[in-house]
Amino acid sequence: MKKNDKEFLVRLNDYGVLYYLVGVIEVRLRRKMIMTLRNIAKRKNRGEWFAVIPEERQFNNFLMRAINQNNGKIDGLEIYLPFLFWRNLFVSRNYTRLWTPVAHEVFSGLDDAISRSSFEAVQERIFIIHKIRNRVAHYDFEGAAEFDDEKEVLLWFIEALGK
Repeated sequence: MKKNDKEFLVRLNDYGVLYYLVGVIEVRLRRKMIMTLRNIAKRKNRGEWFAVIPEERQFNNFLMRAINQNNGKIDGLEIYLPFLFWRNLFVSRNYTRLWTPVAHEVFSGLDDAISRSSFEAVQERIFIIHKIRNRVAHYDFEGAAEFDDEKEVLLWFIEALGK
């Protein structure tokens, strides 16, 4: 086996680990966000879980696309929402609209989840996770950071989500 082949296999193995961890994050974040949003929607008498997310064109477009992909059904549409949908819930303008009223509850692994510093830590890492996810999905070895650094970001986020 050539040296380049061995390096490729090591990178491929690292990417497998990263992609698995990203998958854990994506599934757990989606599940916890929907449960939390569903509870707040119920308390506010707003119907579906997505009725309490910020009313923005981008979210509406994502939701309409997901409903179309789900054969016009609302039940189960979340599996058709891209990671970008979830990432964009954590942009700065949503700190008071979404984080402080409800989204902080998703991060039960953080000591002071409602704080601005917790929001900023989650925001910073979810943007990094989105980059890792896209890079790994497209086998972009050139843009890779150190494997251990990327793995640390992913493990922090999993821990922050809690149980």
